[in-house]
Amino acid sequence: MLLFSTILSIADSLTKDKFIELVIKWNQGSPHADNVISGIEWNGERNIKFEDGRLSLSIEEYRNGNTIAVRYEKKDDDGVVWDTDYVMNFTTRKMGIRLDRSYLESAVSLNPGFSTPHFISLLIEGNYLEKDNNLPVSNKPYYIENEEIGIIADIVNGKRYRLPIVYVSKTYYDEFPVDVSRMASRLKGVAHVLGQKSNCSNLRLRELCDSKNEYYGAIGIYYPMQSENHKKFFYRQYPGSEKQYLDRVVNAVISFGNSRMVDSLYTWQGVNHALLKDRLESQKEERAAAENARRAALYEVFALEEEQESVKNKAIEKAKEEANAILDDFDEDIRRLQEQIDELTHANEKLQYENQGLKAKIDSIQEQPLLYMGTENEFYPGEIKDLILST
Repeated sequence: MLLFSTILSIADSLTKDKFIELVIKWNQGSPHADNVISGIEWNGERNIKFEDGRLSLSIEEYRNGNTIAVRYEKKDDDGVVWDTDYVMNFTTRKMGIRLDRSYLESAVSLNPGFSTPHFISLLIEGNYLEKDNNLPVSNKPYYIENEEIGIIADIVNGKRYRLPIVYVSKTYYDEFPVDVSRMASRLKGVAHVLGQKSNCSNLRLRELCDSKNEYYGAIGIYYPMQSENHKKFFYRQYPGSEKQYLDRVVNAVISFGNSRMVDSLYTWQGVNHALLKDRLESQKEERAAAENARRAALYEVFALEEEQESVKNKAIEKAKEEANAILDDFDEDIRRLQEQIDELTHANEKLQYENQGLKAKIDSIQEQPLLYMGTENEFYPGEIKDLILST
């Protein structure tokens, strides 16, 4: 079950060796001792696997694609498998990051407290992430001063960025409705969190974007594609509302990222499929070269035996037939294997996208059972609860 997916633009300063070193640093520096693989000593190899009980860290280099793929796998005592993938394409300078967990019936929706992987913070600290237009990719919020309200106006009026924009407006009492620092930390690498410095800019901002902006505690999510309508979350205050408000926004952003289609070469499975196809093609070429050498040797042997012309001709024809049959069979085997790989890859991607779409649909449902809280705004804190109790 896909929990998290994003594609990030990476600066040229992140080399292949630095990428692998950063992944190892991420694992070795984990605050959770049961996630650390002991005894990792990397000697520069780019096709290697480190194992420690139920933990493993695999590194594969796909030279033809100028790509390095890393998979960290953890198996829990109850059989649940956690996979974290980092796939870096050094030609496009883009990195795919994905977190996957084997399916559990008890875990259909996203954990409300979910935060994106700490590895993204290491990329931020190392200045390895490219800016998104004029906005840095950060784990901290970007506060909009009065003189910068043009940034928000442009976003509301249609300007798009690579990552979604989450705009948090100040309440009537000039306070943030949620902890914007916490929100930015949880959404690092998947969205920019912009906070209104003061609600004094409301009037000017409404003039610049025809009153389409969020204000007085409302939060807006502006997606990278024009075709994706932006979401607006209205602010309401009741016991526990801040946490629920924060979780709803984070959940919507993460679900959007998980539902987007990703090129297979930015996934661990896609890179390994490409490697397998390349190896099959290489084996085919090596087999053909060996067969040609064998045939050439046969020709030379028979050329020396001119007195046995008839025998030589029959032997040559038989050798040709056998060689051609071998090559034809090998070609057919390769063709079938390649078709099978393509079919399995396509089927896997279809199932993956279907799963992502269903997961995103479930996660995007904002309504909750009335016993907890509906989507209707309350006129006063506790109104819905009072109505249920009185009924």
